[in-house]
Amino acid sequence: MKKIGLWIPSRKNYTPISLEKPGYFMESFTKEIIREIEKGKKFKVFNHVDFRNAWCENGKVFLNDFCLSDLDLFLWMGEINRETGSYHLEVLDTLADSTIVVNNPRAVKIGLDKYLSQKTLLKNGITVPDFLLVKSNNLESVEKKIREKKFILKPRLGSFGTGIVEIKDFDQLVDIVDYSDNSTHFLEEFIDFDFKDWIGVNVIGGEIAYGYGKHKSKINGFKVFDRKRIGGKMHLKKPSKEQEKIALKIGKVTGLDFFGIDIIADKNGKNYVIDVNTFPGLYPELMKEAKINGAKMIAKMIYKKLK
Repeated sequence: MKKIGLWIPSRKNYTPISLEKPGYFMESFTKEIIREIEKGKKFKVFNHVDFRNAWCENGKVFLNDFCLSDLDLFLWMGEINRETGSYHLEVLDTLADSTIVVNNPRAVKIGLDKYLSQKTLLKNGITVPDFLLVKSNNLESVEKKIREKKFILKPRLGSFGTGIVEIKDFDQLVDIVDYSDNSTHFLEEFIDFDFKDWIGVNVIGGEIAYGYGKHKSKINGFKVFDRKRIGGKMHLKKPSKEQEKIALKIGKVTGLDFFGIDIIADKNGKNYVIDVNTFPGLYPELMKEAKINGAKMIAKMIYKKLK
């Protein structure tokens, strides 16, 4: 009998997401996922396996007296310490050496890091805005580029739109970088677009789940911004065939099994991917409106992985 471990913390309503309250999915959706997975008679399911409290011994992962490395598959979706080299990512990395981990931590690292994700997409022929990676002592090397084009500064490991700043001139960039404790700084060309041409697309197990737009309350100038880290406030939006193709290709080149992407179109209708979301917003009301069963899609994804 195949053994499946789950860590899918949930929330009852739209409350802030944090390390202390790590649930992204609504409680009803989490219960539905577990029910769908447990329908597979050949599986034994272990729920509430919070790997963040686990330890590693001789290349294996343990939580209390339970060896996670003996699992055939581990599915997780919840807030973690996203910093490079964090304990949470180290544990997942160790677990992935012996167990199928969904999402795989190596893929998650690409998705979390704005620079790594855009570099990966560009390398694989996916259109992204021009981007720069700099440090404080070589800013002058890109001064001409900053003065010729409009850029935005993005935290490499940022989320919910926090810390994204429009760079209006080179002197402003110098001030921000000199004040920051970050060792590197990621800059992305600002693409002029209308928010009616912004779309998020969610993918589960190599299939399009749905596309969505954001409510105006979540829009702050040129960016989607959610300072309270609550999520939600979406409306269903149909992606084009090209946008669907882009989303599915991103799953292949990053290795992510379920994720979301943000796409904008410029004034000429050219699509640019501006973000990869390793923690996609999968909300019951939108899935119902889109007439999809997200829980079944996740269960199908797991069954396929275990074949």
